[in-house]
Amino acid sequence: MSSKNEESSYSPDWRGSVIFTDEQRRVIAYHEAGHAVAAAYAHLEVTGEPYFAERIAIARFEGGITSTGYDGRKGYCNGLCRMNSTVLGLYLRIDDTTPRVRQIETNKAIWSTAFFLAGPYAELRYLNSKETFASRYSADLGGRSTNDFDNAEWVYQLIKAAPGRRVSYEAIHRKSRELMAARWGVVVKLAEAVFACDELFASDVERVIGPLIDRSFILAA
Repeated sequence: MSSKNEESSYSPDWRGSVIFTDEQRRVIAYHEAGHAVAAAYAHLEVTGEPYFAERIAIARFEGGITSTGYDGRKGYCNGLCRMNSTVLGLYLRIDDTTPRVRQIETNKAIWSTAFFLAGPYAELRYLNSKETFASRYSADLGGRSTNDFDNAEWVYQLIKAAPGRRVSYEAIHRKSRELMAARWGVVVKLAEAVFACDELFASDVERVIGPLIDRSFILAA
C-alpha cells in the first residue's frame, strides 16, 4: 500500500461507520504514528534521548478503545497514542520565576503543541490533502475521538501568557508540519506496523522506529 494517495486528495467517509474499513484504519494509524514520532523527537531535543510511546492502538470499530484523558476521565476513542512523558503535556511551569526553568518549560510547551498537531498533519500527508485539517477523522469525529486541536490551543495560550520568548502559533504549525515531512519514512514504518498489529507497546515502537531516529535532527520553531 502506498503511504499516501499519489494521484489526488482523498478522505474516507466516516458517517455511520460502525466497523472500520482498512482505509479508515490506516488513516487512524498514520494519525497516531504522527503523534508518536513527534514525541520521540521532542524528547530527543529536550532530554537528549528519544521517547517511545507506551502504547499505540487503532480500533476496528467506532469507539473501540477505552482511554483516559489528561483530566483523568475515562472514555472511548478510535485511536490512541498513550504517553508517560516528562516533556509533553498540558500542564507546564511556563510561569516559573526562574528564567532557566521557564526557558525549558516553554520549549516543552512548544513541543507539546507541535505534538498535538502532528497527528492531524501526518494524517493529511497520508491522504495527500492540501487543505488544513480536511480529514474526516480529525474534523468530523474531532469532538468525540480526539482533542488534538483543543489541546494544542490550550498549550499555546500558556505560551502567549508567559513572559519571555515569543513564538507564533503559525510557527509551531510549521514546525509540526515540517517534522512530519522530514521524518515521513519513520511515520510510514510505524503506521504500517500498528495497522498490521492493531496495537503496539513501547518495546515494539522502539524496535520499529528506534534504528530510524536521526539523533542529529533539530527542528527549531
